[in-house]
Amino acid sequence: MSHRLSIRLKQATQPHHQRAESCRLLQRLLSPAATRRDYVAWLVALRPLMERLDNFIAQGMQRFPDAPAYRSRAALIAADLALLEQAGVAHEHRRNHREIGGESAIAYAHLDGALAGVGVIGGYYVVEGSANGGRVIADQLHRRWGATIAPMLSYLTLDRPLQEPLRADWSDPHPQHWSAITGWLDRWGDSAPDHGDAIINGAKTTFDAYI
Repeated sequence: MSHRLSIRLKQATQPHHQRAESCRLLQRLLSPAATRRDYVAWLVALRPLMERLDNFIAQGMQRFPDAPAYRSRAALIAADLALLEQAGVAHEHRRNHREIGGESAIAYAHLDGALAGVGVIGGYYVVEGSANGGRVIADQLHRRWGATIAPMLSYLTLDRPLQEPLRADWSDPHPQHWSAITGWLDRWGDSAPDHGDAIINGAKTTFDAYI
């Protein structure tokens, strides 16, 4: 087994990552029959979880000033939803939806506990790593619905415009940022090897919150 923290995180969380990708709302969005209303439903369901993660991770990572900056997401979701509403896509999902990861206070308490202390590094790893898959989803939606959807994909693209030709590979829209994160994780893991399990638990619990 690799001693590099970034590799340990990837290997240990793989089943949790796969379960997160099987989320019903996400799978509906990725189906050929998906509509813009399905996109709204996914964003609305995701927003409360992302607001909580943004709060915990942004504050928790202040303990590690040498880490690459955490990129908050909740405000981008809000901006996308506002543009979708202006475009006439209904928001009837606001009142009747299943919040991703937020079905109960118990679920949030479990997440908060896992992200306490150094566990927040695991949440940071998951949310920052989601930029890779987000770019792929953005490309797919752009192909399906055309250029008019592009301004409403800021959460998925981290507010960086889609470039032509569209890419089909897994690529963070800011690839140097992700390389900097994995490099920092490995250096931090080498300097504090006893904290690896807590960080991995934080990452597993964050992935599970997306289900």
